[in-house]
Amino acid sequence: MKDELWMRNWNEGHPQFSADLHRGLMQLRTAFRRLGEWIALPRARRRSRV
Repeated sequence: MKDELWMRNWNEGHPQFSADLHRGLMQLRTAFRRLGEWIALPRARRRSRV
């Protein structure tokens, strides 16, 4: 009986959980891309001066 209730609750909340997880992962991806661009800029400037 407890398993059935748990599965019903999981099924009801799963779309919201998936949406929240997706949004969080996209924010992390954006943050890492910005960090990568920020790190890459000084290297590009150094190479252009040589």
